[in-house]
Amino acid sequence: MEQHCLQLSLKKAHLDRAQQYAESAVSATTAALRNLSLDRLTQQDLPLVPSLIAYWDTLGWVYFSKRQSRMAEKYVAAAWGLGQHGEVGDHLGQIYEKEGKKDRALQTL
Repeated sequence: MEQHCLQLSLKKAHLDRAQQYAESAVSATTAALRNLSLDRLTQQDLPLVPSLIAYWDTLGWVYFSKRQSRMAEKYVAAAWGLGQHGEVGDHLGQIYEKEGKKDRALQTL
């Protein structure tokens, strides 16, 4: 699902639908994380944080594609802070560059 949303946002097609998918994924993942307990941790719980990183990045990229850079920065910067993955850093750098924050853009390389 995350890959489908990202593809829609990259093509700048069906951005409202991509936003709905990404928001739904963020909501479901944050709800699952909220109910997480170390006493009941299972193998299925382990990918929740990496999934949240991907969903935040995707949602941020949808906002960027919709020319809503403030919202884009909010989600992509949160994803970058949680796990500094290359694609997320590239997205954040592009957002910062578009906002004229060239020094910050260089920090994500």
